[in-house]
Amino acid sequence: MDKTNNDVKQEHYVPKSYLAWFADDHGKINVYDYKKMEYRKKQSIEKIAKIGGFYDFDENNLEYMKKFKEDIDKQYIEKMFSHNIEPALKDIIEKLSNLDIGFLDSCPSIKNHTLKLNISYLLVFQFLRTRSYRDFFENLLDDSKAAAFEQKKMLLDQESIDNLANYICNMSWTFCFNMSKVPYITSDNPVVIADYDFNYGHTALISKKKKNIQYPLSPQILLQIFDDGCTGERTSDIMDVIICDENNPEFVNYPNSQQMENAYQFVFSYGDFNEKYFEDKKAGYVDLPTSSESIKYQKDMDELMEQVPKMQKLLRKLDDPEITFEDAIKISQEYIEIYRKVNEDIYISLSRIMRILWFAKQISSFLFLFPHPRVPSHNGGPQCGQLKPRTLRFQYFWAYKYWSLTL
Repeated sequence: MDKTNNDVKQEHYVPKSYLAWFADDHGKINVYDYKKMEYRKKQSIEKIAKIGGFYDFDENNLEYMKKFKEDIDKQYIEKMFSHNIEPALKDIIEKLSNLDIGFLDSCPSIKNHTLKLNISYLLVFQFLRTRSYRDFFENLLDDSKAAAFEQKKMLLDQESIDNLANYICNMSWTFCFNMSKVPYITSDNPVVIADYDFNYGHTALISKKKKNIQYPLSPQILLQIFDDGCTGERTSDIMDVIICDENNPEFVNYPNSQQMENAYQFVFSYGDFNEKYFEDKKAGYVDLPTSSESIKYQKDMDELMEQVPKMQKLLRKLDDPEITFEDAIKISQEYIEIYRKVNEDIYISLSRIMRILWFAKQISSFLFLFPHPRVPSHNGGPQCGQLKPRTLRFQYFWAYKYWSLTL
């Protein structure tokens, strides 16, 4: 009998069992397509987030892989997902969805190391299986066939997956249970990994910077993971719980913005789309408790991303022991002009936003760049006294001036 007759022809890179949580009772979901710039309502989850033969091995690659795994066949990865990974994910989301909110509100933590480790593995597989991750290899190798093979090898690299899952398991976890009217959304690249230098995806994953991860499990449940230096029993076993309601919309709006930022092509949502909401999010303007500050904050962040590399380049010039006094003055003036613009557009706004606990971890890299001389460093960053002499003079003066005005 020809076994290929039973092959799955269209393979989902985001599982149907996962998307079902964001769909209605008829398996329909709303889709926003960034490439076509259009909204498509009531789309079947059977027909989205899939590509023909996405995980299949061709004959040459299959012969190579059999050297390491004798029982491997053309659709080994697809079977692994459909028989093992996806049912496990469905079961875990179902159990979390059935937790009593009243009990969690009174006892806001879950202690279960096995659950935490299992979710870590599921999260890693979801991160590695997407079109976005394949694009990473294509950009690296400039060869689509080689990129596809490298992704498939990575999905079967047990040692690497074990290391990633254990690393994530040892971070600090928080489940956000959403009781507001705005649902969590998801995308075709639902695991958001970002470091504190604003790198995303694989670049953030392999960086040595501290990072955070977001993974919406349903319209009502979001997993937030922070690399905040916690150790010991708390990190390995305990998962905190936050109940989000209408009083703290930032716990929903910001993760939704991150999903739209991280999406490869599609955003998926339960319920009707608000076109202006998505246009604002596409532009990167996140919702904080005060909308005017929210838009200003994100616009300022965009400006910062353009200015900080210039500032760092100037500081490196100042650290040159051969620099002349005249050149130092010129560089200093240029630096100050850039910094003034950055300060006016960003740091005053940023200091207001700092009062919101939710964003304290998101902006910790700014405390690293420009620490206040009178406060301890955050997240292991240097205090002013630890910086090089020339850098210290600038950091101390400007940090002191502006942080003292705004804190």
